[in-house]
Amino acid sequence: MTVRWASVNSTMHAQPTTAPVLPWNATVKPTVVNDSLTAYFATLRPFSAPPSPTLQQPIPSPLVEEGMQLTSTLRKRRLKMNKHKHKKLRKRTRALRKRLGK
Repeated sequence: MTVRWASVNSTMHAQPTTAPVLPWNATVKPTVVNDSLTAYFATLRPFSAPPSPTLQQPIPSPLVEEGMQLTSTLRKRRLKMNKHKHKKLRKRTRALRKRLGK
């Protein structure tokens, strides 16, 4: 077996110029695709796009129900932290407040 190097002008993945060789006893059978495609297309329904959405008036609904209000999470956290700091301050100054009589 001899090794041949590719020349500068040849491409790396050159396609063969001849058709593939079939064995001498192989016969190519023609496929009947046309009938099966016709049967398949007969089962399909034509496409129709859905109707475009119509503009409707928005449904009026109260944003805030009776006795229920929305509070932001940041505000809740800030209030909780302020309460925590106030409790720590009262605990720290308890002895001083007792001496003052409050």
